[in-house]
Amino acid sequence: MIEINRHVKAWSTRLGPGRAGLVLAMLWAIMTLWNFELPGLQMDEANHYAFIPGITSDSAARLHHFRLPDNYLDGQDNLRRFPILGGSFYNSPVIAYLGLPYFAIAGHSVASLRIFSALIGLATILSVALLVGRIFDWPAALLAGTIIATDPTHVFSIRSQGISLWPAVLFWALAANFLLTAVRDQRTSAWPVIAGGACLGWSVMSYFVGIFLALPLVFTALVVLRKRPVHLALFVLAGLLAYSPVIYALISINTHSPELLRSFGIPDWAARESVAVFSSENLTRLQTITVGAFGAHDFVTWITGKVAVEFTVPRIFAFGLATGLLLVLAFLHRDTPTSRRVFYWLSGATLALYFSALFILKATSLHHLLPITMLAAAVCGGAITARGLVRPLVFALCGLLVATNLVFLNSAHKRLIDTGGRGYHNESYSLIAPLLAGPLAGYHPVFTGWGFHLQFLFLTDGRVPYTFMGAPQNEQINELLNRHGRLAIVVPVVDRARVEEAFTHQHELRFAQRNGVELFSLFLLSIEQD
Repeated sequence: MIEINRHVKAWSTRLGPGRAGLVLAMLWAIMTLWNFELPGLQMDEANHYAFIPGITSDSAARLHHFRLPDNYLDGQDNLRRFPILGGSFYNSPVIAYLGLPYFAIAGHSVASLRIFSALIGLATILSVALLVGRIFDWPAALLAGTIIATDPTHVFSIRSQGISLWPAVLFWALAANFLLTAVRDQRTSAWPVIAGGACLGWSVMSYFVGIFLALPLVFTALVVLRKRPVHLALFVLAGLLAYSPVIYALISINTHSPELLRSFGIPDWAARESVAVFSSENLTRLQTITVGAFGAHDFVTWITGKVAVEFTVPRIFAFGLATGLLLVLAFLHRDTPTSRRVFYWLSGATLALYFSALFILKATSLHHLLPITMLAAAVCGGAITARGLVRPLVFALCGLLVATNLVFLNSAHKRLIDTGGRGYHNESYSLIAPLLAGPLAGYHPVFTGWGFHLQFLFLTDGRVPYTFMGAPQNEQINELLNRHGRLAIVVPVVDRARVEEAFTHQHELRFAQRNGVELFSLFLLSIEQD
């Protein structure tokens, strides 16, 4: 045991932040490039990026998007540019603003979008690993980052609607790092405190779950900065200023469209109103998404289809035992460094608040637990610094997590190749824009199903006008046909018969998954046809 500890200590000395970061960057690159353009560009994945054309162009800003009214900085004359909220009350298009210079250089494509999302993911992983390394050591940081980077839910969330959650974790980790700098060096300037407060405000702005990450960190700041009132005031003020655009947006919406706030979130992430908060059904819902996030990777199978392997029980056991051992041992040893004790308290408080809030809000979306799975990985990574026999046990548990991650990922990618992505995640959705903007450029695009127009708006950079309707409307289609002469109508498979029976079409293109499941059709109509 002494010999093992000696080798571990020597390895810890040689492994610094640079080497750990390089290994994690290379690992994340492999995860990103694995079936790089699969699944297809999903509507919610494109949603926030689709704001970019409207931010940079007046004409693109007039095209249909999933927009809430009254939350724009320049909403005059029905021109909606510079959005604050991202089509819902509980997130904002932070990644659209972060990506403006990048997409101006890289262009608008599935590849450029996936690369930028991967960069957001890498920055998040490195920020969390940096926090773990500064509090524990760099082997712990490397292990925590490896668990995060290989987790199938994290890998596939970057390629789907889960991307909107990553900035919340990124800014939270940056805020924690800045606060740690301010606490460790009390002679430092006020800038780390200001930066920490601003990052925390942006974390909450990114997605509503950021508030559950932020509150324990704010309480921690109140305690550790209590003897530095000026710095504490700057921390709070910076956070409020960073979050102030959302405050403005909510006040504006409440002033002009108060009915929108009354149904806050219910259609998207809360259970049916008839379900009581304190009920077995609501508890079952929370249990289902928790097991799905930590053990079964339900978010992944929703995208790829059911896979051939199952590691739910051992993964839940590994997460629970590693976290429990760490928290118990940390408070049994009086010589545990203060920074680690604070991290343990912060992690425990965040977990408790997060799950309590999701229970009260009757949450049902798997990707809302993404920040917690990352925090749990950070806690597990830190657990390898435990002493005695606990260390090899924790190493084994973390090794189990990484191994099951990789085996499940391999199986998921095999399934992904079989389907090309299920439903709205299918590769076919990435083909519409180049088809309508290229060979079929003479036809006016009409999207009669939700989400198609978001991919099209981003991929064409808003240069190609289109019409959106939630479902096929025969009268409106006739008006468009008379106006434009030729239409290319994209119709989900459930509404296909409505268009086929109502109109004589020149041609129909059908799109399906690789395993034969039909998804949607593209009807070509012309006023010149017989």
